[in-house]
Amino acid sequence: MPLPFDDTVRDSGLIKDRFERTITTLKSAEAEECADVDAIYEATMAGKVLVCRTEVYGGDGASSAVLWYPVKTMNVRTDPSMFQIDTGPIMLPDMTLKQPGIDDLALAFVAWNQPDWAEFVIQQAVDPYPGSPGGLKVAHYSAIRVMDACNSIFVHD
Repeated sequence: MPLPFDDTVRDSGLIKDRFERTITTLKSAEAEECADVDAIYEATMAGKVLVCRTEVYGGDGASSAVLWYPVKTMNVRTDPSMFQIDTGPIMLPDMTLKQPGIDDLALAFVAWNQPDWAEFVIQQAVDPYPGSPGGLKVAHYSAIRVMDACNSIFVHD
């Protein structure tokens, strides 16, 4: 029996109300943007650390969000030269809202192989046994959203 899931229940709030203190440690590293598919292929095959930057846009054309995430899965080929990142889960804001907040974030996997769009597969509650009584819902990455985006890949030794 699958574990039940309720995507209407959110647990968010101020850090100070939940923890005595928090420590944020940021580490930086030199990285360079992969200039083309060949650079992406070489970095992937050399086992280099790859990090993506994806900027997604709101429906109003004025708002945007910048997502940074590590590449966990990279598909590459040489003939013809192409690649596709497939990674997640990442936090995806609901860009249909004018000012999305913390409660408007969803878990999603991201896939793309072009610089100007990204496909997100968003977690949602689904019925694993459609038509059966009881209304059971489980978490599943199944809501697909293709968004205009500006994508780039950075490589770090």
